[in-house]
Amino acid sequence: MDAISDACRAVFDESTGQGKLFIGFSGGLDSSVMLHALAWNSGDSKERLIAVHVDHGLADASTRWRDHCERVAVESGVAFVSHALALEPGSNMEARARAARYQIFTRVLNEGGLLLLAHHRDDQLESVLLHLFQGRGLFGMPKRRALGQGMLLRPLLERSRAELEHYASHHGLQWIEDASNTDRAMDRNYLRHEILPGLRRRFENLEDRLDQVLRQTRGTEQALLKSLDLDRNPLPLATLERLSQEAATAVLRRWLGRQSRAARVSEGALADFLTQLGAAADRQPVLETPSGSLRRYRDDVYFVASMPRLELEYPLQPPCVLKLPHGELVVASASEDSGAAAASSLVIGVRGSLLVAFTNRLESAARMAVGGLGRRPRELMRESGLPPWERDRHPLLFDDTGLIAIPNVAVRDGSEVGSDRRYRIDWQPFDRRPTDRFREDDAR
Repeated sequence: MDAISDACRAVFDESTGQGKLFIGFSGGLDSSVMLHALAWNSGDSKERLIAVHVDHGLADASTRWRDHCERVAVESGVAFVSHALALEPGSNMEARARAARYQIFTRVLNEGGLLLLAHHRDDQLESVLLHLFQGRGLFGMPKRRALGQGMLLRPLLERSRAELEHYASHHGLQWIEDASNTDRAMDRNYLRHEILPGLRRRFENLEDRLDQVLRQTRGTEQALLKSLDLDRNPLPLATLERLSQEAATAVLRRWLGRQSRAARVSEGALADFLTQLGAAADRQPVLETPSGSLRRYRDDVYFVASMPRLELEYPLQPPCVLKLPHGELVVASASEDSGAAAASSLVIGVRGSLLVAFTNRLESAARMAVGGLGRRPRELMRESGLPPWERDRHPLLFDDTGLIAIPNVAVRDGSEVGSDRRYRIDWQPFDRRPTDRFREDDAR
């Protein structure tokens, strides 16, 4: 059995219970080989496979390419979906197309699962050199990392392009040749066609040497990141204040990359934001990125992800878990045998129906009795430490009597008096969830 088939078979062995397997399928050599190897070695798991094609709309043949990809997927017995981009003409098209593509991939993983991309060892070498020449550091593409609510995996990252070509020839595969891949005006193509051939002739086993350097760099960085606890959001200002400007900028970039792959900003913008962090306490420095914003509040720096528009209200039928774009509201039975509860959970008594709403209902519920006093919800949220931008999107719970609770913040006095049901509520915002996954900055 060949190494490519072994790598793809391992995907099924290692992803048991992880839901759907989405294949990024452009129709080129790399993704065609991966789709074929996955379908060929899927056994009883083929129904888990979904080929995801992104039509960038940048080539006259894009519709024909999409049709080709659908035909190949169907003939392989793999489900197929296509997403079309509508990119505006302009500069930096390669980077904008990549960012838009990953936004689609993130949405695909809305309910979890695994996204499989066909990057290989030659791609890795190009990425390392590209990052180095752009002054962005010495790092490559990780084989596995978090993406959206799921994971991204590159099962062929240790295989060479020559191996993929041999596999495709052996199995008689047909694939799309994109003429733009020879356009030397693009940095990656220039490296591939002009620089790397000479480097390979000059330095024997170039990929092996760079792999060794990457492993050493990655080990050092992992130890540093673990010591700084950069998986948390927010990031304490104290973590940055004890570092030099240069070191603080580097740490802020790595932390930002762990919060969102698409949150790319220039070195100058990060340095300027760091300078603003020393502003007076009543100031609120903000740095916008393509996928959210960096903000300071009190003694912390937050990454605030961009979010789709919320509905005016969401009816609940507890016990249940309400999944919102920015978090999950858990409404569980408050009975004694309901198991261990989160430290932030509160118990409420409900009369009649129950629903979640946001600031659109604040005017009709301007105050809530807490501690014997009529308190404004915004005031309660501020006192609990909620940053200003979270107060508008923090869920509010209403029953037939009005506003009864602000999850993780406060419950109305006497909410259980005359209630017909009791529940334990806990709000779990996605951008505050701790994670132990190591994620690296990724250029593709």
